[in-house]
Amino acid sequence: MRIGHVFNPAAHGFADRARREGYLAVVRRLGAVAIAGPSEGTVDPQRLPDQMAGFDVVIVAGGDGTVNRCLPALVAAGVPLLPFPAGTVNDLASRLSIAGDPERLPDLVETGTRRTLGLGAANGRLFSTYATLGIGARAAAWRLRHRRALALVRRIAPRATGPLATLAAITAGGPALRPDIPSLSGDPYAAVYVCALDRLNRTIRVGRDEGLDRGALDVLAVAKAPPLGLARVLAAALGSGDLRQPPAGCTHRTVQTFAVAADGGGELAVYGDGEPLDVADRVVFEVRPGALTVIAPAAGPLPHAASGSSTGA
Repeated sequence: MRIGHVFNPAAHGFADRARREGYLAVVRRLGAVAIAGPSEGTVDPQRLPDQMAGFDVVIVAGGDGTVNRCLPALVAAGVPLLPFPAGTVNDLASRLSIAGDPERLPDLVETGTRRTLGLGAANGRLFSTYATLGIGARAAAWRLRHRRALALVRRIAPRATGPLATLAAITAGGPALRPDIPSLSGDPYAAVYVCALDRLNRTIRVGRDEGLDRGALDVLAVAKAPPLGLARVLAAALGSGDLRQPPAGCTHRTVQTFAVAADGGGELAVYGDGEPLDVADRVVFEVRPGALTVIAPAAGPLPHAASGSSTGA
């Protein structure tokens, strides 16, 4: 079996030297070929497609952002993905019940189950778990701008960065959003969250026959409100276990495709898996069923195993 691996040394989880060295020792034992190595420091999406061709599996070690930057190459090469959770947020690995212990990688490579995964796309840019516009996008941009400062905050209070970013996004303000979903075509919205994996419903464990390739997108639209009201609505919505019955001020729909524009015109930034995807005056979302093959534990559904998973903005 020919194994490749993408290693993001800047990932939050690899700040722990023992974990970083443990991961590198395991991939050496597996004979994995480095596709983006520690000397490069970043993942360059432009170089990946040719480098990934011919592998039987590619391990991507980092967070959801690292996985996101690899998605186009993985899809183009048709290579199965095995995500190793080492980021600040590891939603995809968590949904696949993949733990952050590098010693479990050999068993996953040998006995893991291959499953197809439906991806979302925003103006053609892929995302594996979620995309966001409005408050969520501004919060993601704020986290990226203040990444170094937030690293210290994360050590003291790991769950504080999401609320801080959301508060900054609410305070900054921005254009209202108009989704073209018929039942959401009334008042403009302050935020739209689009989920390809069943991320909105954290209490629903993804089994081996559901949740990975549903052929649909979950959409959560948050109505405009004064700052304090928005903060309360978002806290209730993003802390909820099941958003099929969302709190007041939020509307949940399941669709295959839709578009969003700014109320009154203008450009919108869209972020996916915590990464910037596009800036455009109209963002078209669609689902890509069966676009990616992933490797998950062969056993039945498990509790969320990857550290750092969060449903923050």
